[in-house]
Amino acid sequence: MKKQAFTIENGSVQIPAVLWGEKSGHLLLAAHGAQSNKEDTVIALAAQAAEKAGMCTLSFDLPESGSRLAQTDYPCNPWNGRSDLLAVWKYASTFAGEISVFACSIGAYLTLLSIPDITPRQLLFLSPILSMEHLIQGMMAVAGVTEARLEAEKVIPVENGPALDWDYYCYVREHADLHCACPLAILRGGQDMLCTQADAEEFAARCGGKLTVLPTGEHYFHTYDQLAFFCTWLEKTILPAKEQPND
Repeated sequence: MKKQAFTIENGSVQIPAVLWGEKSGHLLLAAHGAQSNKEDTVIALAAQAAEKAGMCTLSFDLPESGSRLAQTDYPCNPWNGRSDLLAVWKYASTFAGEISVFACSIGAYLTLLSIPDITPRQLLFLSPILSMEHLIQGMMAVAGVTEARLEAEKVIPVENGPALDWDYYCYVREHADLHCACPLAILRGGQDMLCTQADAEEFAARCGGKLTVLPTGEHYFHTYDQLAFFCTWLEKTILPAKEQPND
């Protein structure tokens, strides 16, 4: 498959991106998960499924990810990630009239933060973070950090994970009412400790989405069996490009 690397401007910020396939009016926008990148295995597999469905794919690096690891002056927080996703969506909208979204983990969370400013035709979520508030509260409990202490100290480093950040936590709580009105499909692993079954079931039921669970799956789909299941799920779930008079 043809791949074209380039950058998308978001004000003074340069966002590294990849277009998979030829530009068309039918596009899959792909947002990766934490500690991943725009050409991760699941992104490449999603691009292949999109091509079979008649779409090109546009992926990009989130802040502090991929080729932006050294960009420490622009941290990967919800407001920066959302801003970048909206900039990528705006670019895609210059040539694609029909845009679906495939997103993993925090990429799914940022996608939901961007609604209603974007109008996806379909959302395909792999191991999505659907309640960042619950996730942070769980991290606080494990670290023995109270809300009062976090408010007082503002930023608290923790072992084996990102620092707890009061401003980040406040933003998450202020934007906790996440939803979508377009066709939604969720795939999670039964052993996923970040995307809980309860959160996935609640969100899918509230938004009319379809939830699929791979019992042996983890948060990070990477084994042969996990990726094979993911590919089958994609092929069965992704909506093919609509036929248009000029197609």
